[in-house]
Amino acid sequence: MKNMIFLGSVVALLMVLFSLHYGFHVISDTTLKISLLASLIVVLIALKKWKITFSTAE
Repeated sequence: MKNMIFLGSVVALLMVLFSLHYGFHVISDTTLKISLLASLIVVLIALKKWKITFSTAE
């Protein structure tokens, strides 16, 4: 259950970032790239810390 909540929050964050950049033109290219890099680092840290895997249950 924690995996699905985490995955949903990551997808929601990425959707907000891309809509702010491409839809509303609020943030610039540099800000988008920095935000994507920061979110990638946060995802990698969370995956390692919480030992979250996205494999299917058998």
